[in-house]
Amino acid sequence: MHHHTVQLICEVRPVEKGIFAHRIDADEKIPGQDILLTIVKRDDIREVIVLEIAHIHIQNIVVRTENDIDVVPYPRASQGGVALQHIKLLIADGEKAILGGMNWGSHSTMNHDGSIAIEKLPGEENSVVDNLLAQHFNPDWKLSWERIGSTRLMAGPLNEAEQANYSGINKEIKQENVEYYNLLKDYFDTPEAKGRYASGNLDMITPNPIENPEIKVLGTKTKDLESVGEKGKEATREYLMDKIKTAHKMRAELFVLTDKELVENVIKRHNEGKLDAKFVIDPNIIKEFPYCENAYDELKEAGVPIRLYKANNAINQRMHAKWAVFDDRDIMIGSTNWSAQGLNQNMGKGQRADYDLSTEKIDTRIQHSLKKAGYKEDKLQISRLDWQGDEASYENLKARKAVLQKELAEPLKDYLGFRHVFRHSYGYELDWERLNPLFSGMSDVWQKVKADLEKFLLGNSAALVEPSV
Repeated sequence: MHHHTVQLICEVRPVEKGIFAHRIDADEKIPGQDILLTIVKRDDIREVIVLEIAHIHIQNIVVRTENDIDVVPYPRASQGGVALQHIKLLIADGEKAILGGMNWGSHSTMNHDGSIAIEKLPGEENSVVDNLLAQHFNPDWKLSWERIGSTRLMAGPLNEAEQANYSGINKEIKQENVEYYNLLKDYFDTPEAKGRYASGNLDMITPNPIENPEIKVLGTKTKDLESVGEKGKEATREYLMDKIKTAHKMRAELFVLTDKELVENVIKRHNEGKLDAKFVIDPNIIKEFPYCENAYDELKEAGVPIRLYKANNAINQRMHAKWAVFDDRDIMIGSTNWSAQGLNQNMGKGQRADYDLSTEKIDTRIQHSLKKAGYKEDKLQISRLDWQGDEASYENLKARKAVLQKELAEPLKDYLGFRHVFRHSYGYELDWERLNPLFSGMSDVWQKVKADLEKFLLGNSAALVEPSV
């Protein structure tokens, strides 16, 4: 059977709309293109290279037509994929693999990050590389092509004709969806692409996985893999929680540390004197996403040693690693963030028996957040919100005027998308033609934001309820 030189699963991010997601000219340089073209020009490739990565962009679909790269977009959440395709995995010849936390953007090498290389030993019939194929790439490859055939590329209407007959709740024609579809339609909204899974023409390497390998292959996989005869899983979470509950020592460097149940167990065992844990985390994630500060504050208040990585701001460096060492013996490394989204798939489709946050704990966290926000409310001369977990507290919360109106969500999403991709992938590589629409609309968007902020301050100036002492 003919195998494509390179097979690639990539996530196509709608946040790139109008800025980075576009069709490319033959001589235009794109993130990841040098890596891919170097791979396909090698003359010592015996069989096939497979890649499963986030942050390699949809432009590479164009590259494949001339360089034998077989690529498929990972399904969006509306198609049955996970909320975020986050894996960074390369397998060469079915014998060598690189995986870890590092993205493949032009700025990624500036970050503090880590990956691991695995290679089949000479004379061996198989290795854990076969397990990576069997448990990660092949199931995701099958799911991606199955979803191409069984679902629409986009949820929601793409034009006025579809809008008139659309039976869903959100009938809005979203420009990002239109642009996403226009990028993909010539490659994946075709009879050949939509029938590929059913035809069985997937060109997959047949792996020979090791039973009970010394290197455990973990992962967070969607329940929708059942549609291709595979299983969803939360193996990373299960392994991690077992280690946190049983290990006596751990050291970790983490881009994100927010999972509530994980943090509570670390604090519990620390207070019992059973766990010597130390963490280094990324400082920027706390600045950019204030809710990420909760876990940091709780660990610090409990006396768990946790430090912010001293990033090199001159090169916009991030502490992007996701690894931990347990009892100076076991190391866990990969692309999984230690967050609820990164670790959970909720296989039971309901309340988690293994996640024991109570209503009282949730109320306490809300009170803590409102208390921290109180001084800012005083400074803005608006009424403080109080939370007792009762109906009156809920009604007062609903009565608080919104900071921004819903109509601003779409315009602001463009700027948020630019900020996210710029910080995480692109560094200084910018194209004025793609930035110009954002720049041109900035003044109008800012005036609307300013007007909403003024309405918020005016609408919340009268006291809704006296805060409890």
